[in-house]
Amino acid sequence: MGTKRGRQLFVVIVTLIASMLACNFGSEPTVEVAIESPEDGATVNVGEAVEILSHAKASAGVARVELWVNGEVERMDEPPTENPTEFRVAQPWTPDAPGEVTLSTVAYDGEGNISSPAIITVQVVGESAVEVTPTPFTPEPTAEEEPTSEPTEEVEPTSEPTVEDECTLDASFVSDVSIPDGTEVDPGASFVKIWRVKNNGTCDWEGGFQLLYTSGDQLGGPASINLPVVAPGQEVDLSVDLTAPVAPGTYQGEWRLRSADGEIFGTNLIVEIVVPAPPTDTPTPTATLHIVLTVKPITLIPFFPYTELVAEQISINSGAIGSTTATCPSGSLLVSGGFATHPDVLVYTHSRNGNGWRAYAKNNSGSSKLLNVYATCLHNASGASITQVVQSVMAAGGGTGHPVAACPSGSIVTGGGWASKSDGSLWVYKSSKSGNGWQVYAKNSSGSGNQVNAYAICLSGVSGLTEQIMQSTSIAAGSTGSATATCGSNKLVTGGGFASQDDLVMYNTSPYLTGTNQWRTYAKNTGGSTRTMYGYAVCLSFP
Repeated sequence: MGTKRGRQLFVVIVTLIASMLACNFGSEPTVEVAIESPEDGATVNVGEAVEILSHAKASAGVARVELWVNGEVERMDEPPTENPTEFRVAQPWTPDAPGEVTLSTVAYDGEGNISSPAIITVQVVGESAVEVTPTPFTPEPTAEEEPTSEPTEEVEPTSEPTVEDECTLDASFVSDVSIPDGTEVDPGASFVKIWRVKNNGTCDWEGGFQLLYTSGDQLGGPASINLPVVAPGQEVDLSVDLTAPVAPGTYQGEWRLRSADGEIFGTNLIVEIVVPAPPTDTPTPTATLHIVLTVKPITLIPFFPYTELVAEQISINSGAIGSTTATCPSGSLLVSGGFATHPDVLVYTHSRNGNGWRAYAKNNSGSSKLLNVYATCLHNASGASITQVVQSVMAAGGGTGHPVAACPSGSIVTGGGWASKSDGSLWVYKSSKSGNGWQVYAKNSSGSGNQVNAYAICLSGVSGLTEQIMQSTSIAAGSTGSATATCGSNKLVTGGGFASQDDLVMYNTSPYLTGTNQWRTYAKNTGGSTRTMYGYAVCLSFP
């Protein structure tokens, strides 16, 4: 009887553990979105409206879908009925200049969860010229001279001009050289995915051909990598360096091949990994209920720390000031924040607000614009706490202010922000980690002194440390560009910042996606020459 009771008790214990784990993993909502048209690599005309058709799905219901153009929020659309599980939306966009444009859509569910972006690129070209066939000139006959015959007609060519045969682009998947689909990868671990593909078209792959990330989980990988020269019929191994998220789950990303002129071709190349949940202690079956309940209670090993991205969005009318706060969920800690908006919207203050991140912005454009505010939230940091430290300085008229907010001993800086002026007279051109604190540089363009604040977010109660990673990029005159700083293996991105020049407008500085270790910054170059921008990521590690 004791053995039978022990087996029954073991079943109860295992069932209880499974139920507890299901509470953490089984009920996690899913949000996804795909762009159905136009096709990736499509060509569109300047000045002609294009409808981006997206299909969003969310187990907790779709709340809205955002359209982004070159990293800038273009528009936001909500379903006509409250939070359906599926929502198809056509979002119009009119290109105003030729060149390659990146379009992406992101879906939000009713609980604030965010999908991975659906991303395509399109080629914008000028309006095609209409060919006009000149009419041969035939002089009018004079009064004294009548024509003796009808004007001769142009002689049509007797044969079509010869056209050289064009080659075809195609590629097929051969095998997974490394990381087959479903491979388990440790949380935060770096790995190399290698596909073997075959050029089964008739074109050489050379001079600008790339492997391009297109959708799903990017896993810390680059947006694209250059391909070697591959002749028709030849096989080649294509590899990309990736990093597993720290949160448990199944992650899948898709990559495609792109020609030098922007054509997407060949089969989808898939990377799929499984980040396992941390192990739990399974009690040894015992013979008596008394021993299990009083001597051997059920204990679960705490999960690994991980970060979550929470977003909040508002629309700001032309000429108006607006603010909003993205709040971290209960049980997590706010460790930093960021924002994304239009280049004509000035974000002049962003800092901690309770357990969330708040940004204030003034819309200097002629129409309503969207402001997104992001909070980076740290989970499973038992015993940890957060404080915000502020440091203020006066920037003299025409001078520069440089406050540094230092975290107290026993804590570590995880991110920061600033407060300046809504009229733009205090222009913040650098915001970054400095030692164990946060620094801000601001140029005062007014004739009198102005106060500028630097805010540091300080994490205590953990045995961790933070470091800052930098990535630079060049931005051509009149163009937009981005810099993505990536934390290394087994590190969490908690914050980020930038350093720019006086004609670069920073309009997006935020964590890239939940579950990744990247911080991305976008800027628009309003000057007449190429400028350099620096993006920073603050990376947290636990020894």
